[in-house]
Amino acid sequence: MPRHSVAFLLLALAACSPKAYIAIDRHPTLLVTNGTGTPLQVVAYDYTTPVGGPPGVYVSPEFPLGRVNSTSACVTLTGLPIADEFALVAEDTLGAMDSPGSTTFVPQDSPGWVVTFDSFSRQPIGPVRLSNACSP
Repeated sequence: MPRHSVAFLLLALAACSPKAYIAIDRHPTLLVTNGTGTPLQVVAYDYTTPVGGPPGVYVSPEFPLGRVNSTSACVTLTGLPIADEFALVAEDTLGAMDSPGSTTFVPQDSPGWVVTFDSFSRQPIGPVRLSNACSP
């Protein structure tokens, strides 16, 4: 088989992979609303690909998405395998508190998402699909 045919076949297989990564022209966005009154570090946990931890424990890969220092911020979900299922957690940057995990979502299912963290004792609201969560 000619070398260029092999390269084309590999590219075609990668494009059909269920673990597609964000294409250059498509970056889902996440609007984070912060009602906690404290700066947050937002982290996404990949629930599709658990990694073996200590015996009998599986840990989800962690993707830091950015800080939210005000009442809201827009985050672009770059570098995530967008076909995977994620949950979001907000970490209090001034203390040691973490929010409970959000419900899970699959980034490729919508061009935009919104999540609200309003207390460290309650599960956040969302993520909820929103076609235009963040304006460019």
